[in-house]
Amino acid sequence: MNRMSAIAASAAAILAAGAYLAGSGMLAQTSSGVAAATGAPSSRAPSSPVDAPPASRAAAIETVTLSVKMWCASCPYIVKRSLEDVAGVLGVDVSYRDQTAVVRFDDTRTDVAALIEATGSIGFPSAPLVRD
Repeated sequence: MNRMSAIAASAAAILAAGAYLAGSGMLAQTSSGVAAATGAPSSRAPSSPVDAPPASRAAAIETVTLSVKMWCASCPYIVKRSLEDVAGVLGVDVSYRDQTAVVRFDDTRTDVAALIEATGSIGFPSAPLVRD
């Protein structure tokens, strides 16, 4: 088989595979216009509870103010970076003057204990601020 015949045979095999995937519902168009295999027919319903996506509750955006022990003007930057690295954190405002960090987070992805751990693990003890 010469080189051109091999290329033509490869192209035919690729087209046949694409036609099979498209016919089975396993090929989806991406936003960039490129076809991508989805891994499963889109019309297939979950056959068992194992195949079904886990039940989840709606995410709630929570805000907590942490009292954070800081010693210098560069501490807020370090505290902010450590909190931003926690999965689920949406925003952080740190005040050296007030010794606080106000953190907005998705409560389905993280919790206050994880935030306290994030600051404590880098040497900045923190706790939820309780206001009178």
